[in-house]
Amino acid sequence: MSLFLVGNRRITTFGLILVSILFLGIGCAGAMGPAGPAGPAGQSLTAGDTSASDPSTQSGQSSQGEVKIEWLSWSFFRITTPGGKVILTNPWYTNPDSSIGLNDIPEADIILVPAGHPDEVGNAREIAAKTGATIVASHGLVNLVWKDPDAGFGAPVIFDGVTIQSESVQPGTTVTIDGVTIRAVTALHGNWNTGGPAMGFFITLENGYTIYHSGSTDFTLDMKLWGELFKPNAAILYLASGQNPRDVAIMAQMLSENNPNLKTIMPQHHRLNPPERRSPADLGKAMAELSLDMELLDPRPSAQQRQRRRLSKKSGVTYGVVS
Repeated sequence: MSLFLVGNRRITTFGLILVSILFLGIGCAGAMGPAGPAGPAGQSLTAGDTSASDPSTQSGQSSQGEVKIEWLSWSFFRITTPGGKVILTNPWYTNPDSSIGLNDIPEADIILVPAGHPDEVGNAREIAAKTGATIVASHGLVNLVWKDPDAGFGAPVIFDGVTIQSESVQPGTTVTIDGVTIRAVTALHGNWNTGGPAMGFFITLENGYTIYHSGSTDFTLDMKLWGELFKPNAAILYLASGQNPRDVAIMAQMLSENNPNLKTIMPQHHRLNPPERRSPADLGKAMAELSLDMELLDPRPSAQQRQRRRLSKKSGVTYGVVS
């Protein structure tokens, strides 16, 4: 793991991330207070320390449970809730930067598909057929693309002979599955004939912790309202190769207005070797120019970075590498 400063921003680089957000009580927005980084058996860790064990075995417990977020490349994230539910977003495990396959996804309860493009649908139906997960996707995708047009809205989605559970949603729809509440919102992204509209999701877990996954989108003034209404604690924001990092920083800025909860920003949809001036580090510089004081997590998968872990004083987030 390496830490470096950009302006007043700290950028954290780490391998296939495991983010564990620990809760000390209701309303604390994941803040752990002034406690310093802790390693195995309470040992403190400094930048570059490789003595910590795999964070998946070092995660702590509290009265409000624990949230884990793993970045698995591209826009593919795995979120494990305090109740042990597993949520996948954009589950495209065959993307060029992925190092996992179907066998590496033993369980899933909810799969979020924000748009109908192949990189956002990914392998959602294969995973749902294996795990029994419920897919949350647009009405057009569920009822017009994945079914025979004459089947009717009440008919199930069938994939390889397996009946798949699904929830068809549109921007403004709210569904609750296994104690997890998902609110679909608009996203500015074309869908052509692939079953629109494009969406983002506010994901509120059993303990009230809320994560915003933007899907693929430009910034929009709606984000100011969403930040005030839904008060996300973490935001996973679209940083594609054509996206100006300053635009992504503006997303974070708008989501944080009238929302003191937002502590953590994670980029998504970027390549491991992004184009010049389109990297997470460039996003960090743009955030510094706007004087944003959130933790930016920069995932950089690397076999050489295994078994490293730090605890952010600012956001109460432990992160490290999973192999």
